[in-house]
Amino acid sequence: MFGWKKDITGIPESHFNKKLILKIIEKSIKKCHQFIPSDPTRIFIFPSFNPFKKEKMFGVGGFCSGKNAVLIDINLVSGWQTALEKTVYHEFNHSIVSIPCDQWRLLDSLVFEGLADNFAEELSNGKTSPWVKAFSGKTCRKYFLKIKKLLSSKSYKTHQAVFFANIEYPLWLGYSMGYQIVKSFLKKNPELKWKDIMKLSTKKIAEDFIKS
Repeated sequence: MFGWKKDITGIPESHFNKKLILKIIEKSIKKCHQFIPSDPTRIFIFPSFNPFKKEKMFGVGGFCSGKNAVLIDINLVSGWQTALEKTVYHEFNHSIVSIPCDQWRLLDSLVFEGLADNFAEELSNGKTSPWVKAFSGKTCRKYFLKIKKLLSSKSYKTHQAVFFANIEYPLWLGYSMGYQIVKSFLKKNPELKWKDIMKLSTKKIAEDFIKS
C-alpha cells in the first residue's frame, strides 16, 4: 500500500552498539538529575539516515517530544559518542520545561535553546557544539536588534528562519544567539544553581541582554 516497500529500499542496515549507547545514556541522565532533580525521563533511540546530521552534527540529533520525553536518532559516525552525551544533556534540559514547544514565543525559543546548550556545555566540561560557536557575541547582538520586534512571535515560519536560515538570517543564528543570551545571564549570576535557573521566566533571563 502507498508503495512503501519501494520507498524504503536502499536504506542501509543499522548495527547499533546497544550496550555502549545505553551506558552513555544512563551515565548522562544520572548526571542531569544531579543538577536538576526531575521525574524519570523516557528516551527513545532510532537510527539516523539524515545526511545533514551525519555531516554537521556528528551523526546525532534530538527532539523533545513532551514533558520528560526525548527522541534521539543516531548514525555511528566518528564522534557520535560525545555528540550523544551532549544531546542527552541538551534534550533533558528541554524536557523539564513545562511550556509545550508549540506555544513558545521566539524569545522563549532563544532562551530555552540557550539554556539547553549552556547546560550541555557545563555538564560536558566545556565542550561546545558547532551551532553555538557559529557566530560571535558581537554578531549575535547585531542580529538581535533586527529581531527585537519579533520576540513575541509564535510563528513557526519565523522560528525556522531565525534558527535554520532564510534570506535574512544565516544557519544556526538562533542557537548562537540563545547561547549568548544565557551565557551573559550566567556570568552575572554565578551563584544560581541550575534547578533554580530553570524556574525563572525567559524574560528575566534575557532582560539584561535586551537592554544592552
